[in-house]
Amino acid sequence: MTTEQTYMIFYLTLAFAAFLPRIPYIGRYFQVFNTMVHEDGHALMALISRGKAQKIELFADTSGSTITYAKSKLSHFLTSLAGYPASAGAAYLLFYLLNQQDELTLLIAISVLLALNLILFVRNTYGVIWILTLGGLLYLLFYFDNLLAMRIAVTFFAGVLFWGSLFAPLTLIKIAWQNPRQAGDAANLNKLTGIPSLLWSLLFLAFSLWIAYFTIRQFPLAEGVIDQLKDINL
Repeated sequence: MTTEQTYMIFYLTLAFAAFLPRIPYIGRYFQVFNTMVHEDGHALMALISRGKAQKIELFADTSGSTITYAKSKLSHFLTSLAGYPASAGAAYLLFYLLNQQDELTLLIAISVLLALNLILFVRNTYGVIWILTLGGLLYLLFYFDNLLAMRIAVTFFAGVLFWGSLFAPLTLIKIAWQNPRQAGDAANLNKLTGIPSLLWSLLFLAFSLWIAYFTIRQFPLAEGVIDQLKDINL
């Protein structure tokens, strides 16, 4: 396979991950991957800040919830803050490793993440079924051991996280504008700090855009294009 073909497959897969939400049923199924990483961010931060992560629930409409216990207001604040940055950070990490051409390590990491969620956190019926079925799909990739299929799959999952880290804050901004009390993490942070939900939503988007810049630099040819644009004298 030529370098040009490799680049074409990468960007077509990335475009498909962006188009995915428009596909009925199957689109939402794969978007739950972003939801899981988001909720894992809450759970992990709760544990880091000496709280407890009791359970995660994942739903077919791509929503999710994490039940945590915080020992302090600071722990509660950090736990509420962690979801959206977790998705953006995970997208960067996946593309970084993909740029190192380490597809097998990435698939193993995703599989381990699914297993840990199944064992430690996810408790509702849909969430358990989703993990088991997605785990089955990953098993097929290991079984057939096709490098191109692995690379497409990893690029796809990274793309789901990348686009999700950008679109989710935009959706949150809309909700925070129309009904601030229903704005999820932003509403929780509003209760803790008094800062409006809309402002928290905008901050989530700003952070995701900042991480997206570094993520895009991991794309094939992207860093060279960015450097060329910087050299243009206007």
